[in-house]
Amino acid sequence: MGYHRTSTATEPVRRYLLQMIAKSGPEPERLMAERELAEKLHLSRVTVRRAIKELEESGHIIRIPGRKGAFTNPDISSNVEQGIGIVLHQSYIGQVFSQFLSGISEELCMHGHHFCLTPFFADERSPEELLFELKNSGFDSVVWYLQRPEDIKVINLLLKDRFPVLTICNPYHPEWGHPDSSWYGFDTMDAGHVSALYFLREQCRNIICCSRTNALVPGFRAELEEHGIPLPDAKILHRGEDFIQKLPALLESGADGLFCQLNEPMTTQLLNCLSSQEAGSRLKILLPPWPVFEHFKRQYPKLRIDLPDSRYYQQQCIDLGRDIARGIMEGHGPETGLLRKAYSFGKGKNGRKRK
Repeated sequence: MGYHRTSTATEPVRRYLLQMIAKSGPEPERLMAERELAEKLHLSRVTVRRAIKELEESGHIIRIPGRKGAFTNPDISSNVEQGIGIVLHQSYIGQVFSQFLSGISEELCMHGHHFCLTPFFADERSPEELLFELKNSGFDSVVWYLQRPEDIKVINLLLKDRFPVLTICNPYHPEWGHPDSSWYGFDTMDAGHVSALYFLREQCRNIICCSRTNALVPGFRAELEEHGIPLPDAKILHRGEDFIQKLPALLESGADGLFCQLNEPMTTQLLNCLSSQEAGSRLKILLPPWPVFEHFKRQYPKLRIDLPDSRYYQQQCIDLGRDIARGIMEGHGPETGLLRKAYSFGKGKNGRKRK
């Protein structure tokens, strides 16, 4: 028995019909019958009928005397918003994500596109459900924000079916890999270089790196070593137990800087460990550049905590959003609308996949 959609919302069928309307020609075109739509989208006929009625009321769908069924309205088809689905595993919008959306919106607006960004929450859906609902979502394209390892199979199946999905890989988990094509990533090498410049300005020479992944470490290490400051593996701590077992000896060896790229709970654990040791107050500590970490400066007044200027990182997020928008638009001008499902992605530079 196949997957049956349990949602009664009209949004999936509404988006699907809008996509059909946007693709219609200069003459009215008959839309799929209610029964066929209900079977295709695994929805009840009541839900399908309600969606059609909503689009009739808005003028997107018309009835033609003497002809059965619902028809596209050619007078309005060119003004249909193009739907871009944003696949998420979270129900909130943080600073990083909002800057990323800003970049997408700015780039699309600049090129004259009429569009709508719609969140699609992937949690609590099986891979089979995700695959089915996205293929029948009516989205013109999909941006998958920070995919998990289990998402990759679904994304590759969508790509194989020539469904336009672009993926943002999680910069904190490069070991999770990426889909076969059309994936994008933050420029972590550049971000690592920028973080290293802080310690060079502060004249730190003995630096510890606490990072839950290796994403920013290569760029950070390369910049330090270019200035004659080694960063051996023994000074890179990844786990909470490392803070307790290895950090005291590193502090006693004369460490004067600490680069922290941890989440908030692990950062709390690290700072608690540092504040319990006298040598911890000698360190220049650089935390991640987001406002959520500001409270640590008040919470640990004896520690020398800094946050870098977040404007650089915000701009990185905006630039990535713009890059994604260009991937959506690739090969199409404003007069032809956004990316369609027949579009095929190619390879690009810097780990990003583009035509």
